[in-house]
Parts: sequence; structure tokens; C-alpha cells
Amino acid sequence: MVKILRLFAALAMLVFVLAACGGAPAAQPTSAPAAQPTAAPVAEAPTATPPVAAVSPEGRTVVRFWYGLGGQIGEVIVEQIAKFNASQDEIFVEGVFQQSYNGVQEKFQAALVSGDVPEIIQIEIHGTPKFASAGALTPLEPFYQNDPDFNFDDLVPAGLLNQRWEGQLYAMPINRSTPVLYYNKALFREAGLDPEQPPATWTEFREAARKIAQLTTPDGEPVAGFLAASSWWYFESMIWSNGGEIMNADLTDVTFAERGAEPLQLWTDMIHQDQSARFYTGDQAYTQMLEAFANGRGGMMFQSTASLGGVLRAIEAAGNKAELSTAFMPHSEGFSTAVPTGGAAAAIPAAVPDEKKAAAWEFIKWWISPEENAYWSEKTGYFPVRYSSIKILEEQGYYADRPYFYTTIEQLQFAREAPLTPFWPAISKEMQTAMEESMLNNVPAIDALRAAEERARDALE
Repeated sequence: MVKILRLFAALAMLVFVLAACGGAPAAQPTSAPAAQPTAAPVAEAPTATPPVAAVSPEGRTVVRFWYGLGGQIGEVIVEQIAKFNASQDEIFVEGVFQQSYNGVQEKFQAALVSGDVPEIIQIEIHGTPKFASAGALTPLEPFYQNDPDFNFDDLVPAGLLNQRWEGQLYAMPINRSTPVLYYNKALFREAGLDPEQPPATWTEFREAARKIAQLTTPDGEPVAGFLAASSWWYFESMIWSNGGEIMNADLTDVTFAERGAEPLQLWTDMIHQDQSARFYTGDQAYTQMLEAFANGRGGMMFQSTASLGGVLRAIEAAGNKAELSTAFMPHSEGFSTAVPTGGAAAAIPAAVPDEKKAAAWEFIKWWISPEENAYWSEKTGYFPVRYSSIKILEEQGYYADRPYFYTTIEQLQFAREAPLTPFWPAISKEMQTAMEESMLNNVPAIDALRAAEERARDALE
């Protein structure tokens, strides 16, 4: 009971983190140059996807899978569930769409009280330590360690980040991503920039944005060098790639202000001083950024690699006015690239009966088998979680034809793990708030971040 109460006490903060990774609305602007809605690190805004039919052939073990991705990605999930059900006659998976990552977490929250939990949940990665620390999830070591058909060493280490709690693995990666720089090669050429040499540092990034912002579209509309939005997901990279840490080594204090201020101030100055960046905030930010980029009104933006499918479709719908390429997240001078990972993993609730846990494991294992994981990555843009899946796609020539999909694979060597603390929702909320204050209202980054640190310390206490 104590663990359940702890879980509920943290729900409000947890919902904020899931919103940032799942496309929930952000605060509307009060003042800002060219202020429009805010983007979150998501593939596409969730849309209604019907659940997989729940009619099970008699004699099969029924496994309910709650997932939170809709749109085109949700359609692929439905397809995969149907494929698994047709591949064998012992287990039947019922897919239930819960509207968003938030929806999955909230429904699971309620199910923990009622006792009627699903057999598998698609859990946003930052939620795993929170639920695991409350005893709500099943450790997975007994499953993969005793399964001779499962090659754990084939898993890409970056896919396992933020899935452990106190040394035990509680969720298996299914859809994982990193943020990447999206840029329009055609605008680079027009601005006199080398389209094969995207900016590697924040200084280079700012200079490229200045040059692109001098352009206009054929219709005479202004072009933004940088389509900007606040996101603690991107801010993690900005801190780490400037030699900083979000928390101290024993996770008792926050430390993001000092090293995070310089890159955040650069973003703020690009918006308010250079006027080379257009700032977006609100629940329509992703859609508006996508439309601007696809129509050649923005040279660069940051998005999840899982957004690639949506970006490509938007460019095609706009008449191919943009020429897409992707690159690593920039870093500060004297430091190297460092990126967070995002997405979700498959977890088995602790309250599931043992025989159902075994059936749930079979579905998870099938989902991330080499062939199926390669297919999933090809159809969605999430990076493969197995080395063998990457090899399959390489041998098929997939990356040779679509090099923008390979950027995140190369960038995984620089992947970092967010602090494994139950207080992460509160900390990320304050980082996001500081970004909004600085970028929206031109508050000095160091002042906004120091105030955010004090609020985060109150939560830690």
C-alpha cells in the first residue's frame, strides 16, 4: 500500500514528463517575436487507431497489450499484432490503443488500484524507474537469462538506457529514438552553405541560421534559419555537450544551470537578438513547425528520428519544396556530441499471473526479433534495438537509399542516460519551464535556470 501511495503522489509530475515525450500541449505564449505553438520529441501527434479485434480462438492464452502511439505508427502496431497472432496458435494478443503515452500511464495507474492490469504496457522510458521503484513492474532478467533463444548481447546498449532500477532491467526496448538535426539542403545551398557539412557546433549552428534567415521564399515570405521550440529533451543534450551534468553523482542535487546557460542563451539570442529563429509553443507547435519546414520557410529544426516518416510525407504533400537531410545534435566548442534517448519500452506488470507473464514475454521477444525489429524500424523511423536488425537493413540497401535514417544509428555512440531518480519528472519540468521563460520572454538563461534549480531542489527535499 505504501508503494501504491508513493506512486500516486508522483502522478502529477510524471504526467508532465510523459506530455513532453508524447506531444501534450505546452504553455501558450505571453510575448515573443513570431511566437507560435511548441514541439515535443514525438513522431506524430496521436490520432485515433482502432484496437485490434479481441475475439480469441478458444484455447489460446490472451495477452492484453496497452499502447499509446496512433496515426501511421499505430497502424504498424496493429499490423504487427495481427502478424504475431497469425504466426502461432498458443497466444492471442489483444491490442488496446490508449490515445497517448499519457493515456497508457493513467489507465495503468487506475488498473493498479482495481487489480485488473494488462499483461503488457508500452511505457515511456522515463516512466520505467518511477513504476519500478513502486514495485509495479516485473524484473525481466529471469525471462531472458533462462531463454536460450534470446540473444541479449545482440541488443544495442543505447536502447536499454533508463530501463533499469537498482540494477535490474524492468522493460525491454520496442520503439527508441534520439533527437537529430533536420535541415533543408536546398536552403543551405541558396545561403552559400555547404549542404554536406551541417553545423557541428552551436557557434556554427548560429552562423548558419543567420545566413539562411537572409533568404525569402519564391512567394516573398521570410525564411527562418531555425524553427525553435523548448524541450527538456533537447536541453539534456545542450547540457551534456557543454561539459555539464543534470545532477551530481549521488543524485542528491541538481547541477544543470551553470553549464546549461550558455547554449540556452544562444537559442534565446537567436530568437530575440539575431531574429534568425522562429519560436513555437503550444499544442500545435509540431504541426506548424512541420508545415513551415516542408514548405521551405525554415532551414533547420530539431525533432525525434521517429518524426522522419511524418516529415517526409509533409514534404511530399507540399510539393517537395524542401530537400531533407539530418545530422547530429550540435555541441559546444571543446566538447563532443551527447544525446538523450526517448521512446518507449515493453513492461510486464508485477500483478500479472506467472503463466500470463510467460505468454507476454513470448510476444515481446517476437516483437524485437531481428527480422521483426528491422521491419518495425523501416516502417516507423525508430532506431533498431538489435545489431542484427541494423545489419539486415544495411544488407537490403535501406540506409544507402535513405541516409537520413542512418544518422541516429551513428549518433548512438554518444547516447546518454537521464538520471535514474524518482524525482526526474519534477526536475525535467523545471528545466522545461526555464527554457520557456528564457526563449519566450528573453529572460537571461542563467537567471531562469538558477530559479529552476531552486524549485527542483524543493522537490528533491
